[in-house]
Amino acid sequence: MRRGGTVRFAARGHDSGPAGLFINVVDKVVEVHLFARIPLTGWNQKPYNFQEKQGSRYETFLGKVKLKKTRGLEMLNESKKNRSEVPAVETAIKILEYLSRYKHRLSTLSEISRDLSINKSTCYRILKVLNEYRFVSYDEDSKHYSLGSYLIVLGARAAEFIDYLKTARPHLKWLAEQTGQTSVLVEPISGNRLMYVAKEEPNRPVRVTVSIGQYFPITSASFGKCFLAFLDEKEAEEIIRKVGIKQFTNRTITNIEQFMEHLKQIRAKGYAESYEEHTPGICGVSAPIFDLYGNVNMVIACIGLAAQMNPEVMPFYAEKVKEAARRITDAFSGKEPYAPAGQDALIREALS
Repeated sequence: MRRGGTVRFAARGHDSGPAGLFINVVDKVVEVHLFARIPLTGWNQKPYNFQEKQGSRYETFLGKVKLKKTRGLEMLNESKKNRSEVPAVETAIKILEYLSRYKHRLSTLSEISRDLSINKSTCYRILKVLNEYRFVSYDEDSKHYSLGSYLIVLGARAAEFIDYLKTARPHLKWLAEQTGQTSVLVEPISGNRLMYVAKEEPNRPVRVTVSIGQYFPITSASFGKCFLAFLDEKEAEEIIRKVGIKQFTNRTITNIEQFMEHLKQIRAKGYAESYEEHTPGICGVSAPIFDLYGNVNMVIACIGLAAQMNPEVMPFYAEKVKEAARRITDAFSGKEPYAPAGQDALIREALS
C-alpha cells in the first residue's frame, strides 16, 4: 500500500448485510472506515479504539486490518511487539550465523532459504548484497555460498577493540601451558546460548580443537553449569525449564531435579566438571569469572580427551582452571559472590 494511498472494496461482514471498507494511509497512520447498515456493536470492541460518528452509519478504527475468507473482517490492535523493526537486517544476520556453522559452511540458495524459512527471492537479494560487500562469498561452479573474506577483517578489528579479551588472553595462554589442554573463554549470547569467544591450544600432536563463534545451549556441558550455578535458584530453574536439557550423550543429565542438585554442588566447589556429557570422548572443567557485582561474566575452561582428563586427575585441572578464573576476575576488578544462590536478597535485607 502506498503512503497516502487509498483502497476501497466491498465485503460481507455480518448477516446484517453488505459492508464497505475504506482504507486511507497517511504518515504511517492507517485509517480504516467500515460502512455497515447497522453499527457493529456485536463485535468485541474493548481492545480497539472505535469511534462512532454522530448521524451516520459507519464506525472508524485506527489500527490494522486483516481479511479472512471465512469470517469476513478481523481487526488487529497493534503490530506485534516482538516483530523486527528492520527484518532485512535480521534476516542477513541469520544467514551469516547459519553459514558460520561448520555443517552449513558451504550452502546453496535453496538450502539457506529452506532451513531458515526465508522467501527464496528475498534470500537471493540479501545474499547478493552480502556478496557485494564480501560478507559472503559465492562460487559460480558449485553454486555454494560461504562466509566472506571481509569478516576476517571485522573479526580482527573487533578483537583489537574488545579490551576484556585482550586482558584475559594471557591467562588463557597460561592455563593451556599449565594443563597441556585446550583452554577456552565462553560468553553468553542472546537466547540463553553460550559461545566460544577465545581459545588457546597446546603445542601437542593430539589435542581438542574448537571453533571461535560456535554456540550451544546454556544447559549443556560444564560451561553452562557454571553460569546457572551462580544464578538465583528460581531464575536458574526457570531458564532450565524454558530452554530444556538436550541429551547429547548417554551421560547427559536430563532430570531437572538431579540437574538442580548438581548446580548446588558446583557452587560449593567453585567449578564444574563434564565427563563426556556433551561430546563422546571429551571431558572438561570450567570455573566462573565474576564482574564487579559478583555476577558471572564469562567462564574459562580446559577441555581434553577423556583418557587424559579422567576423574583421578580432574582435581589438578580444576585447581588450575580456578586459579586462571581468579586471576581474570581480579584483572576485571570483579568479586566472588558472598552468599549461596537464593540467599543474597535475605542477607541484603538483614543488613539494611
